[in-house]
Amino acid sequence: MTSSHDYLMKDCMIAITGRREMYIENYKSILEFGENRIRIRTKNGRIEVLGKRLKIVYYCDTDMQITGCIDEVKLNEVM
Repeated sequence: MTSSHDYLMKDCMIAITGRREMYIENYKSILEFGENRIRIRTKNGRIEVLGKRLKIVYYCDTDMQITGCIDEVKLNEVM
């Protein structure tokens, strides 16, 4: 559940459904896109998605959907 505080602070929101689908809201940019790795820049750091047959199904200024076989998600905070 998303709180109004998260939207006001522009915190990145991540929702993962099983190992096949992922939604990201409030991201800044796509740093790297490949079949086995996708890297996303957020306000507070980076998200790295590792897996197989990864695809960005859609994206716009505020959100995106990733599908494929998601093996690992790494969150790297920038200090």
